[in-house]
Amino acid sequence: MGWMIEQKNDRYRIYSETIRGYLMGWSSRDEVVKRIIKNKYREFMTDVIKQYMTFPHHWRKETGTIYVDRERCDKHSDWVAKLCKTPAIQYYEEIDDTFQEALAELGIEPNDFKNLADLIDGI
Repeated sequence: MGWMIEQKNDRYRIYSETIRGYLMGWSSRDEVVKRIIKNKYREFMTDVIKQYMTFPHHWRKETGTIYVDRERCDKHSDWVAKLCKTPAIQYYEEIDDTFQEALAELGIEPNDFKNLADLIDGI
């Protein structure tokens, strides 16, 4: 993640090594935790998108070699390139939309689960 937490009494802020700056000003513990959870959820979403777009992409048990579906990998690479060119204000919207499209194509409705544990248990 490349984040470091700075503390002053009961206030916190997150420093990002990536941008070499603070992601937020001095905040409460709960505000910082929410920010971290939101970031982890976005990472989860992009991991799901990658698995959805690139599968099958795996190590073969029989041979110990990797199987790559080049067409699917190219599709994912194109999406990442598009995401990198997306204006900051639309960046997370693009991730959200693509995540929802992947769920819909798999027949998973966002309202089918109340929390992440329900979704995982249902698969």
